[in-house]
Amino acid sequence: MTSFPPDCAATCPGLSIDSGRFWCERHGCRKTKDWGALCRSRESYFHEWERGHGPGQQQPMQPGKPARSRRQRRPPASAHPLILILGIHRTLSSCLATCLEKLGVFMGGDTKGGECQRLRYILEAVMRFPRTEPHVRCSDRGALRRWFAAHCELAGDRPIGAKYPHLCALAPEIARLAPLKIINLERPIEESIASLVDRSRQPGGLSATPEECERLQRYLDREKRRFLTVKDHLTVQAHDLLRYPARELNRVCEYLGLEPTAAQWQAAVDNVSPERAVHSAVAHPPAWCAETTVCIKTFERPGCLDTCVRSIRRRYPSVPILVADDSREPVQRDDCTVVPMPFDSGLSAGRNLLVERATTPYVFMLDDDMDVGDARIEALWDELLRGDYDLVAGEITDNRRPVFAGHFEHAGDTLHIHPEPVPGSDPPLWHVVYNCFFARRAALVRVPWLDSLKVGEHVEWCIRAWKAGLRIGRVASVKISDPSSRPTKEYKALRNRSRSLQMEPMRQLARLLGFRHLIHHSAAASSLRNLF
Repeated sequence: MTSFPPDCAATCPGLSIDSGRFWCERHGCRKTKDWGALCRSRESYFHEWERGHGPGQQQPMQPGKPARSRRQRRPPASAHPLILILGIHRTLSSCLATCLEKLGVFMGGDTKGGECQRLRYILEAVMRFPRTEPHVRCSDRGALRRWFAAHCELAGDRPIGAKYPHLCALAPEIARLAPLKIINLERPIEESIASLVDRSRQPGGLSATPEECERLQRYLDREKRRFLTVKDHLTVQAHDLLRYPARELNRVCEYLGLEPTAAQWQAAVDNVSPERAVHSAVAHPPAWCAETTVCIKTFERPGCLDTCVRSIRRRYPSVPILVADDSREPVQRDDCTVVPMPFDSGLSAGRNLLVERATTPYVFMLDDDMDVGDARIEALWDELLRGDYDLVAGEITDNRRPVFAGHFEHAGDTLHIHPEPVPGSDPPLWHVVYNCFFARRAALVRVPWLDSLKVGEHVEWCIRAWKAGLRIGRVASVKISDPSSRPTKEYKALRNRSRSLQMEPMRQLARLLGFRHLIHHSAAASSLRNLF
């Protein structure tokens, strides 16, 4: 390749000047004065012109040919959609952008950390860090059009991409320029805020108060989500990218239609470094992760299980996860330990197996259709230890059922479930809670589930736990979502047999305790179940 700087001082400056442009004999195209300066001072730009991919070389103009009028100029159409990385500050967007560069995506001829510096200057002029009120003028839109034109010409036949945190708020302006392929990069908001605060305290570069950092991060996150509601996109979790770079980059390549060489692929994977995980659970796992096993029982719902496991791994990559699967074809995953079971072994048998296989003193029990989201799971752990409980549960938010938490009262031949804690208990004690809880493993060994109850085990187990004297707590502020799913017909048929399967064990328990009726008093109404 030709050495740099080029020996073109005699051909570039001041020759055939026409409307502010001049003819470059070496590269066979017209250049503006700015392009000529870039050619002489920037090696990356010079090599693009040497390869024939520089600005003005796609449709070279001959000497003396008049330039088109300003009104006729339009950004050139790219052979590829513009790849837009949307991530607020400190979400590993620079890491992903650099990976895309190594995979063959053109991010700019003057990139730093995957950011095109010319685009950065334009966006900073629109919304100066750390402000949250962009002011887009006609001149700014013109600057964006000119940047995109040069971006396309420099890229040639390569895919083109762009990245800068301000794009979260200014993506609609970019959408005017070209079709988009959007990669949404997610990281827990509190981590990204803490990381930006730490970065702003370092000398040089960005500078802002903690309050300004938080306000900016939440503003960008809000604007990004508003834009993504109407746009197709691929979501990449920052923690997944750190823990499983090959898997996540493969998803990106499939979404973008990239076919990198083996060398490009290896360079992109090697670019992901775990040291980037400052302020994250990757670098600083919570204390409970070392002493707890997450236990999930699943059956014929691989999609729900995937959502559940990903929601945990996104925030707690190091915690061990056990999955008991009695589906016809048990799932295979590399981010958790799957324990296959005979088909239709049942929920109770699966949970007992999980408790048996766990080697930690505590377990965190979940159903396969739950999504942890941003719930503060550590609050359950703290309450378990502070209140000396055997089990502490969170809240389920799915808008499909009444609050299912309360205490038992045995009066005559009726067992009542009242929707409040045991009167006079301090700390509050509950007898009935949701099936998302932290528990001491020894307590679940002492009061196991009945293997004969494949479904419909909830109330029956709560009654036996009450009689066994387990101390059960509840933290209503920890809300775990239970989104609706679309089960198969076979799953529905097996799931809806709960009443017939649970009646005989419930009758046996009722005979033992001396009650015939079960009444659940909810805030809306009371429901009566006759057991005989």
